Amino acid sequence: MPTPGSSFTHQDNVALENEMNTKHAEQIQTIQAEQAVQEKALLEEAESRFHTKTAE
Repeated sequence: MPTPGSSFTHQDNVALENEMNTKHAEQIQTIQAEQAVQEKALLEEAESRFHTKTAE
């Protein structure tokens, strides 16, 4: 509910909420991409260690 003298409308609130949701979705996608890179690096390291051990 707008306060007296406030120029915000329901549409403004919806627009702000949509903008925040978009930013949160982008942040989640960035975090997921970073996690995928980290997981791949860990898997590659584990595979490398496994192959080194089996070659000994």
